[in-house]
Amino acid sequence: MYILFTLLSAICLACYDVFKKVSLKKSSVYEVLFFYCLFGFLFSLIFSNINFFNVGFIDVLFFFLKSCILVVNWMLVLIAT
Repeated sequence: MYILFTLLSAICLACYDVFKKVSLKKSSVYEVLFFYCLFGFLFSLIFSNINFFNVGFIDVLFFFLKSCILVVNWMLVLIAT
């Protein structure tokens, strides 16, 4: 079962990298990065176990920190390529 999950994870990560490269060819890097982090931040708030209308400041801070980590990840990938 773990092998199946490992293969599924590898396929999803490969598709993610391919889609990221395609999106960077058609748009500016900063536009893609901004909208990627914005939608990731909003989806994290909406689909988490937190009530969307009763979100505390610390919860938003944690989600913002997650988005900042993703920005650093993108920048390091872009510098490496």
